[in-house]
Amino acid sequence: MQAFTQILSTFVPRRTISTTAALGGRIKKWRDKKMWKNTEPNIPNWRKEAGLEQNPTSFGPLTNLPDYTYMDGRPTPLGVRQKGRVMKQREYAGKIVQYIGELNFAKQRYQENINAAIQTRQEILKNKLKPKGHLLLKK
Repeated sequence: MQAFTQILSTFVPRRTISTTAALGGRIKKWRDKKMWKNTEPNIPNWRKEAGLEQNPTSFGPLTNLPDYTYMDGRPTPLGVRQKGRVMKQREYAGKIVQYIGELNFAKQRYQENINAAIQTRQEILKNKLKPKGHLLLKK
């Protein structure tokens, strides 16, 4: 295999032009701009602390509302991404309802298990041997 690559390299010239060198280091300058770095080291998550979304374009009127409205009041059709967001939110809502139902079922079953344990304990105490004869009269 190595011999084949040596033979191939003699017939096919290698590319000697570097695209990053041709840009003159502009990529490095663009990558290292201060706007891409965190300039406030003491406040790394200021958006989260302010109660805002981490990504400002993921939620808001520009994202959720339609791009245009009809003057006569007809509903505007949903965009492709907006329809996807609506479907995803419906899926999340369905999962939330399912999980709440499972939690309520688990709470109810737990309470029923506790009540059954208390009831069996009371039945055991009720069926215990009781004193007979003159010990009954003393009470």
